[in-house]
Amino acid sequence: MPPASKRPSTPRILAARVYVPQATTRWLSVVATCIALWPSEAKAGDSDMLILPTVLASGSDCDSQRKDVLPVDLSLQRLAKHIDALLSDSVQDLDLSLEIAPITHTLEDEGKSPVSDESLVSLAASRWVVSSNLIHRGSKLELRLMAVAPGSRVIATRSQLIDASNVDVRAVVMLGELVQSLRKGSPESSRQLTPITSGQPAKPARSEGRAVLAVSTAVLGGLTGYWLQKASGSDDPRVTYPLAALGTIIGLGASMLAADEWDVTLDDAWTLTAGIAWPTASGFLIARGQNVQPTTDRYVYGLLGAGSGLTLASVSISMHHATPGSAVMVHSGGAFGTFLGALTEWTWRGSTELPPNTGMGVGAGIGVLAAGIAATQIETSSTRVLFIDLAASLGALSGAAIASSLLVADTGTLPLNQNRSWLVAVGSGTIVGGGVGWLLTRNISSHAAEPRQSMSYFPYVGLSPAPSGQSPSRSGGWVAGLSGTW
Repeated sequence: MPPASKRPSTPRILAARVYVPQATTRWLSVVATCIALWPSEAKAGDSDMLILPTVLASGSDCDSQRKDVLPVDLSLQRLAKHIDALLSDSVQDLDLSLEIAPITHTLEDEGKSPVSDESLVSLAASRWVVSSNLIHRGSKLELRLMAVAPGSRVIATRSQLIDASNVDVRAVVMLGELVQSLRKGSPESSRQLTPITSGQPAKPARSEGRAVLAVSTAVLGGLTGYWLQKASGSDDPRVTYPLAALGTIIGLGASMLAADEWDVTLDDAWTLTAGIAWPTASGFLIARGQNVQPTTDRYVYGLLGAGSGLTLASVSISMHHATPGSAVMVHSGGAFGTFLGALTEWTWRGSTELPPNTGMGVGAGIGVLAAGIAATQIETSSTRVLFIDLAASLGALSGAAIASSLLVADTGTLPLNQNRSWLVAVGSGTIVGGGVGWLLTRNISSHAAEPRQSMSYFPYVGLSPAPSGQSPSRSGGWVAGLSGTW
């Protein structure tokens, strides 16, 4: 060794040989392996994922631990390598970090040693662990993924038949499904991974029916101001239009206050609209059919009907929220009640020359009231109600077509009995068609439990873009429509 004063500044590398027995060498190799693995275990965390190499096996046995090892097949080995690469690339899409597996075997043995369940659980002490098996089942290939969450002792398994054309999609989707199923135990992770349907809010907005309610009450307020002025016997336009505007503003303000105070859903709003419209028509038609004099008093009948219907509808939705099926049912009851009331009055008279105002008014009132009561007792879907309405309409047309020969008379005037028989055939066809529709739709009544995910729509209007090749400053014209889901 040179003196200390003459040592070079560059450090030297000293090497030494130590001769130990063979048994001691084995123990030292085990200790060295443990020391080599210790840093990776210490650095592993809940956001790390370990992807084990894909194992090639035969599907002669259902037990994954007893599958026969496949002979060397270069195409299957390349497919297994491709699956490993796909799974590794998709780790970041799951908000995880890929952890490199330590090399504990030779390259020739890779893909030939299935990992036991105990090993998977032990490896998942502080990380995600995913093991994949490529199983050969005759002419088919099955990909089986097994995943364990950090610190869990539960192994989730997902298997599916694949081929070379769809392996890219299948492998990534299967890994995502496994991780999502294991993350469901955590409320925060479950909330992050829950898919949100396009066009549907994650949580229904409070008072989502405020727009429909505002339109209904504004129209009612405007008519109330106009009709009150007419009922007073005054035709002065200086009073008519200010009263109508004042009534509209009051109705609109009342709807805004109600929407802020209570949770008015879209179905509730349509139910209130039915409680306003059909009783209003009922009162006005009854007054007209009874020839109430002076004619200005007929508006008071309409206001009484609107007030009664609005009160009953408000009491109904205050007890429980309406559903799409119940909202459609109330409107359907008012419409078909009006139709059947008209047929009933015409049948009583035996003639269709005069308008059946009284029959339509009474039918509208009874129909909307009966449908409103039924809607609180029967849970059904809007699809079923609309199908029953369609069947009833077809039944009415069928009854009219079958009895159309009764409308032919030898003289110029149609006999009362023939006219009544034709009207009875139309009414009977309506009732029979509705009954047939009810029987045919018994299997879809269970969809009534899905009221909150239907009927989301809004109108739109705007300028369309100019066709290609024209000046960008020009537009293609105005467009309008209705967008949403039904």
